[in-house]
Amino acid sequence: MSLDHLPVSESSGVKGIFDYAFAYTGLTELTVPDGVIDIGKHAFSGSLLEKVYIPSAKSEELIIGIGAFEDCAKLEEITVPFIGASFEDEEITWFGYIFGAGGYEANSTYVPESLKVVNIIDGITAIPDFAFYNIDSIEEISVPHSVVYVGYYAFSGTKAKHEFTNTISIKHQSTDSLGSGLMGNLVLDDSVSDLYFYDFSYLESVYIPNSVTNIGSSAFRNCTSLESIEIPNSVTSIGDAAFSGCSSLKAVEIPESVTEISFRTFEYCPSLEKVNIPASVNNVGEYAFLGCKSLKIVTISEGVASIGTGAFDDCTSLESISLPSSLLNIDNHAFSYCSSLQSKVLPDALTSVE
Repeated sequence: MSLDHLPVSESSGVKGIFDYAFAYTGLTELTVPDGVIDIGKHAFSGSLLEKVYIPSAKSEELIIGIGAFEDCAKLEEITVPFIGASFEDEEITWFGYIFGAGGYEANSTYVPESLKVVNIIDGITAIPDFAFYNIDSIEEISVPHSVVYVGYYAFSGTKAKHEFTNTISIKHQSTDSLGSGLMGNLVLDDSVSDLYFYDFSYLESVYIPNSVTNIGSSAFRNCTSLESIEIPNSVTSIGDAAFSGCSSLKAVEIPESVTEISFRTFEYCPSLEKVNIPASVNNVGEYAFLGCKSLKIVTISEGVASIGTGAFDDCTSLESISLPSSLLNIDNHAFSYCSSLQSKVLPDALTSVE
């Protein structure tokens, strides 16, 4: 007769589970007793576990041995109080450790492909360096509200859906550690200076702190769920294709601090309805608003000198545009296929229309 459940109650006085204690058994579901402070190496290796719950009652004392759940090929969901071997461990920081991975590079090799859901219990304040690095089989990671810090490459290479409900600080000032499965509304603190959310298709909004002075090329490219963005006055430049392909973006406020709208910055944002280009902008770059088919109203403030090639090409809903007297140059196809544009008054200072 195979063992299919842990032969102790959740309220038992058991404090430790020895190495290999339940390896290769028929256990299908596990709730570790509250008092346990030691789960040995390979304690449940090769078992038939489908669901595991490790409580947080003794999380600051608990130690989990390497490979405690190695070769659990049927495991679908696990709930843990921390990542690694112990509570907020600064040395063993990768999720794959409890599945037998000796380093973060082996995460994807040891974490079972069957595992789809990871729940982290409220209590930890950080997702450590390389925690979920390169694990592409997990579909959902529940991050607790207590988390306020994300380590180096913590979610890099994983597409698992996850969300931060607290203000987040990021190691090394870059958002490339957050993972493309990031969902919902993200609030960043002033530790962040570099934004990179290319292909973060579940991200709905981002609070950008004043520590950011530049929104780089492709920073929000293909963020297809992004509905609005508030750019702070600290930002002076917006890079090429920074918001290209943001198909849900309806509104954007460009602050007076920005001096140039670059090449293809807002191209193919089909939900964008209105744009005000401030006086601080000297040049509207080539194809900057190409294919923004819902764009109806564009206000270009006094001070803008040039509108680049194809800047508003194929903006089929554009009904009106205000051109300032400071405008000197309109390049080729700047307003091609703007089929709803009834009229535009060209300023006297204009020296070139191509």
